[in-house]
Amino acid sequence: ITCESATGIAITARDTRMDSMTTGKDSGGQSGVKYTLNGGGYISQTTRLFGLGKTKDNKNIGSYAVLIDSNNISASNGSQTLAVSIAGADAAYPLAVDQSYYYTFVKPGETTPTPVTNAIIPLQVSASIANDLGGSEKIELDGKAVISVVYL
Repeated sequence: ITCESATGIAITARDTRMDSMTTGKDSGGQSGVKYTLNGGGYISQTTRLFGLGKTKDNKNIGSYAVLIDSNNISASNGSQTLAVSIAGADAAYPLAVDQSYYYTFVKPGETTPTPVTNAIIPLQVSASIANDLGGSEKIELDGKAVISVVYL
């Protein structure tokens, strides 16, 4: 993200395929999307999973989660590198799918958004495919998340 002048910003996300969200189970019977960032785990909260679209037979394909790699974000204000972290509702969890959560830059120990001119927010995308799709037909994944920058 590049801004012409130092600005408080946040990111938010929404799912345009929300009606196609479903979760599968792995070989150990664990339901949800497995992720490795921020300590790792499984996420099965529907408010955190984006849909992967539908098959030709109108079956839900699966879901995916988008996580902020909070250990590798970077931000600056002009030539000054800033020590920042991501703050927001449940910042250690995957992005929410309904634009109800905002994620912003803050200095360590603070809650006020820090103005930035440049920011890099690495993301991890992890998916889970439904178990009951059947057949050997090729299935096109059609998930679509919109990640927006909001000026504060």
